[in-house]
Amino acid sequence: MKKKILVLSSRVPYPLIGGDRIRIYNFGKILRQEYAVDLAFTNDLGKDYSSELSKVFDNLFEFPFNSKLLVLNSLRGIFSRKPIQVMGNYFNSMQKWFNRIKDKYDLIICNHIRMAEYLLRADAFQTTKLIDYHDALSLHYRDSAPCIKGFWRLFYAVERKRLENYEYTVAGRFKLGLITSKIDKEYFRQQLGLSLPLFVVPMGVENDLLSYNVEQEEHDWITFLGKMSTHANELAVEFFAEKVFPSLRRSYPNLEFMIIGNKPTLRVRRLERIAGVRVLGFVADPYSLIRQGKILVSPQLIGAGIQNKVLQAMALGKPVVGTERALRAIDGENGKHFIKANTPEKMIATILELLENKGRRVMIGRNARELIIQQYTWDKIGRRLLSIIEECLNSRHDNKMQDVG
Repeated sequence: MKKKILVLSSRVPYPLIGGDRIRIYNFGKILRQEYAVDLAFTNDLGKDYSSELSKVFDNLFEFPFNSKLLVLNSLRGIFSRKPIQVMGNYFNSMQKWFNRIKDKYDLIICNHIRMAEYLLRADAFQTTKLIDYHDALSLHYRDSAPCIKGFWRLFYAVERKRLENYEYTVAGRFKLGLITSKIDKEYFRQQLGLSLPLFVVPMGVENDLLSYNVEQEEHDWITFLGKMSTHANELAVEFFAEKVFPSLRRSYPNLEFMIIGNKPTLRVRRLERIAGVRVLGFVADPYSLIRQGKILVSPQLIGAGIQNKVLQAMALGKPVVGTERALRAIDGENGKHFIKANTPEKMIATILELLENKGRRVMIGRNARELIIQQYTWDKIGRRLLSIIEECLNSRHDNKMQDVG
């Protein structure tokens, strides 16, 4: 009989938009190769994705809630010492359910610290427990502070401190943790002093992306891909459209900046006032547009972990120009697999050089694609994940696993 795993998620891992949903969905596909995998999740979307999720998970336990309740919980969280986003995602109905079933599984995987509160408040139990931090959130809040203004700057300062304490505290309740990048892992080790064994399991790309023909007629397009309702992506496209793109367009009058991604905010849509900027919103096949563009940019000013849009463009054989923040988590070489540019001046010079030199664009794109094949497909990542899970389940509960990679 297969061992049983329960995955706890604060997101509906469908549709596959956003790194957290993509990660949970693919983890389910991978784990189900060897185990019986159930999913418990909260849902404020008001939509039923059970038909899609049932293809990946054996049993679904859904806890729908009105988004107003999330706001109310968050307001209550202000008066606690725990992160507001943790308290916002805490619901008594899910806690009562978890208390009843927690001993029925061989392994419980807590996706993100937002779900850790259910384990902290449960009575002591012996089921093996794993936390997937995804990213070091407190690091993200620390690095984002200079870009945040007004009320949100105060909020980030308070939430950062709470996150640091919480990320450290929850580690004591888990056997091991997962993290997406070496940068985030090192921060946990050096800055927070976490002794919990941490294993780097990065984000990946689907093999389907590698089946695209990289030989594609190019247009004078620079592309950006991402969920356009997030503040990080708002800042990124605003920075590029206002401080970089106008200079590029003076040299290339027909150049267009294509902003691709679901739910663009009013702030993003207003960028179309800049000549050559196009806000496309949701596109059924964004990869076709990326392939037709000459360069993908990732000018992230804030953010943590691995940027999915960068991995996807690299898999399609496109050269990526991005900030240190966007590229630092990818185990590649600057100038070979991608190009880092942190200032508008550096980004302008780098992109102009690539626009003028197709041979260099092609070379970087090929190198990038090869790196993805070697390290960042879900098949490769899946083998590592299954090995970690097997060791976790087969080792003694009170033993610490060796912290590697």
